[in-house]
Amino acid sequence: MRRGSVKRKFDCELRFDPREPKKMAIEKIFAIPHFHYDVEWWKTDDLYARDALKIISRALELLDEYPQFTYVLDQVLAIRPFWEAYPKKREKLLKYIKEGRIELVGGTFCAPDENIPTGEALVRQFIYGKRFLKETLQGEAKVGWEIDEFGHPSQMPQLLLKSGLSSFVFARGVIPWNAKHPLDFYWQSPDGSKILTHWFAASYSGMLPLLPTKGMNLSRFKKEVRARLVYEGERSSASLLMIPFGTDFSIPTTDWLSFVDEWNKKEKIGISFSLPHKYFEEISKEDDFPLVSGEFNPILTGGYESREKVKKYCRLSQNKALEAEKLNTLAFIFGKEYPQDDFDTIWENILENDFHDIICGTGTDKVYKNTLSRYKVALELIEKNSQAALKVLSQNIDTTGEGKPLIVFNTLSWERSDVVEVQMSEARTTGRSAFRHDYIGGRSQKSEEREQSLSLKDSEGKEVPFVLEDDKLLFIAENVPSLGYKLYYLACRGDSLESLKQSGRQKTEDRGQRSEDGGQIVHSPPDRRDILVPQKSTTLENKFYRIEVDEKLGGIRSIYDKEAGCEVLDTTKFLGNEVLVEEDVGNLWTVQKTGKVFRQEKYPVEIKLVEESPVRRVLQIKGRHHQMERCRGLFFTLICQG
Repeated sequence: MRRGSVKRKFDCELRFDPREPKKMAIEKIFAIPHFHYDVEWWKTDDLYARDALKIISRALELLDEYPQFTYVLDQVLAIRPFWEAYPKKREKLLKYIKEGRIELVGGTFCAPDENIPTGEALVRQFIYGKRFLKETLQGEAKVGWEIDEFGHPSQMPQLLLKSGLSSFVFARGVIPWNAKHPLDFYWQSPDGSKILTHWFAASYSGMLPLLPTKGMNLSRFKKEVRARLVYEGERSSASLLMIPFGTDFSIPTTDWLSFVDEWNKKEKIGISFSLPHKYFEEISKEDDFPLVSGEFNPILTGGYESREKVKKYCRLSQNKALEAEKLNTLAFIFGKEYPQDDFDTIWENILENDFHDIICGTGTDKVYKNTLSRYKVALELIEKNSQAALKVLSQNIDTTGEGKPLIVFNTLSWERSDVVEVQMSEARTTGRSAFRHDYIGGRSQKSEEREQSLSLKDSEGKEVPFVLEDDKLLFIAENVPSLGYKLYYLACRGDSLESLKQSGRQKTEDRGQRSEDGGQIVHSPPDRRDILVPQKSTTLENKFYRIEVDEKLGGIRSIYDKEAGCEVLDTTKFLGNEVLVEEDVGNLWTVQKTGKVFRQEKYPVEIKLVEESPVRRVLQIKGRHHQMERCRGLFFTLICQG
């Protein structure tokens, strides 16, 4: 298929068949009654759950009274409150699902944002969502239904197909919103996966009887149907059109049924109540739809900035939850009971927070507080279960050797070399804190004295360089195996230290994506050939690289690859690690740049080498930058592979 490309704003690219859609007149319309459920937004989850009870109850009444009526339910958190509140109505709900008059769509725990959470969390949305649909409702979702989410990444077709979904419906993300983009198309992921997709070009909200009289609402109904036939019809390659009946928390009404009857009496294009999977079954017979690749992003860009703590704890909790699961799986092999209930609680709190209005920060302050409370519950359970698993694993490791054993665990799926932190105090032995605030400080006299009396060796007896900053030991653990561990021994040179008299093991983890801070170093461990050697305070060099930091501005001016004989950092526009302030205006939903930019070049800084050792180099950069005083560190970890 010959394809053209259309450049979009924000440096995104969308590719599709440039041919005009077939001029096929719409022959019939499928009416899709539904409501969109917000877990939290203006209201909190408990109040929105009450609304859902009324809506689903009313839908069941209409299904009882009108055999032609159908209904769509789209996420677990919209259905579960009803299931738990009305045990006597469960049989009726199951009956209509089994008969095919209620369709379960989406397949997710909630309607998540697809851009901010991790890929692992998106997969868990489908795992927890489809599990509830199958085990509780004896049903399954075949149609992906992400109608209100703020954009869609290009990998979604692959994820949807691997989750057992065969088609997809969305509303937001085509840029501009009124583009002559195909209504029905195959959306293709970078891996080649493609899924039949429908775009609600005229919104997922429709056919709402909001006017004072029934006559006025009927007139409005007819106008909207005709408008959709024109607006969406000219973008359609199919002879069938799908129109949503309902919106956020709309209660289904008998007006829909009477208005459809009135329409069908006089109009040639008939309307019938139906379901999304039947729409896709019908149009797939025509099977001549364009191929689209690329993402549907970004929209509502304020959501990437609002409530920044929520974004931080989103990634923190999701990475830690996966790590805790790995540790507990390994501990299960040694007889520890796997804490499934705790992990269900952890993930359900995390996944609820991934709901698009919650994670994007567009809810009220009360919603924001609830969000942080759910993260607190999740992180506390993660910490409890991680420590329990580490205890079991440590008890099954032979730590016989000279000195106090330190066990470094690597929970990543590849061999790892990185800086390890060990808290020496009795109060905290793992060096793990979800809410730690790091800083750059100086050394104390106590640290200097303690360093001179300690030695650190690996399991083969090789001395390992280390740094002691007050009560924190830093060293580089090299080549720790995937999902494995490596042993080190901390011993005394002469007089023993009180901290080493305590019994038990000192445990820590080798983890990725950590910020390692600290003060000036005093220890001089054995020499290492490939460490970075400072030529001057702003230049660091070894046999592989030479790194130069701009003396006035604090940004990285050069990273020179000595083996390749070339510069690897492009500084034609910006220095590496440059601080750039762009002024914008907006709200929780969207922001717009004013055009005012405050570059680092206007704000000189003071640069000081505050740490220098075989473990790492730290440059402290202090100075003023547009209405703020800043102090930051550049950390260069000195890892030698091989």
